Amino acid sequence: MFDLFNKKKGKPGLIGVSLIDKELALAHVGIEAGQPALLMCEYFAVSSAQDAGKVLAEQAHSMGLERTRCNFVLAPDDYSLLLVEAPNVEPAELAAAAKWKIKDMIDRPLDQLAVTVFPIPGDAYRNRREMLYVVAADRKKIQQVADMVTNAGLKLESIDIPELAMRNLSMLFADDGSGLATMDLRHDGSLLNLSKNGAIYLTRHLSTPVGEDILGSHEWDSVKDRLVLEIQRSLDYYESQMGQGHINRVLVAPRRQDSDALRAQLDQAMGVKVEVMNLQGKLTSNVELTHELQQGCLMAIGAALRTEKAA
Repeated sequence: MFDLFNKKKGKPGLIGVSLIDKELALAHVGIEAGQPALLMCEYFAVSSAQDAGKVLAEQAHSMGLERTRCNFVLAPDDYSLLLVEAPNVEPAELAAAAKWKIKDMIDRPLDQLAVTVFPIPGDAYRNRREMLYVVAADRKKIQQVADMVTNAGLKLESIDIPELAMRNLSMLFADDGSGLATMDLRHDGSLLNLSKNGAIYLTRHLSTPVGEDILGSHEWDSVKDRLVLEIQRSLDYYESQMGQGHINRVLVAPRRQDSDALRAQLDQAMGVKVEVMNLQGKLTSNVELTHELQQGCLMAIGAALRTEKAA
């Protein structure tokens, strides 16, 4: 994603930071015996971006993380994600060319945007040109993130989006080659990724809100029907329009209260196996990864699992 550099070094590994829904989360992932190890993860309620910057600086100092490499995850409202045909240019020129591709698809001047891209595998769309996703964020927002992280003493190496953080998490789970669906269901916005062999083929924001107390609500049956329909349409599109295999496994990110009950409800309503995407045991860690902690730190952990080299 958006990559920045600093020559100083801190602790080994990568710090993931997210600021979503007035919660600041930090996660530190290193390597132990050749495998990713979760060394720390915590989240904090914050009242504003200024408060988040103060908490981040305090935590970075108290944990001795100054100058450690950091990957920050933008909140869903902080960027636009657009699917376009890949411009016929050299790889190094893709972002610049894609910026002109989206000029009529976005409601602000191009010179106010920071733009980057990530490709979709070449077999994703039959009989069509190669496609890619374009990520466009306000330059001022990118600078605010850079300032907050730098002022906290961390080394900002990159800025990511939840879709890619979720992709990183999905790579901890077996993929049979047909594909894997991963979901993070929340009241203010849910995310669905369809991936295969570690690459995103399709990603969607689901419009059906799934609040923390929804299972006990009289609205649950209608919410469930809308949610299942949205998911099924994406699975069908992946199989029929993209010509990929039948996805028979859906992973739902842990939730604070109702992970198992929600999984059971969706498993019964859908024609595929639904599981909780429990990270406990998937990462070497001394941290007790309760479902509550996993939901609070989900995107930060995904960000800390980033393995791509900065470009």
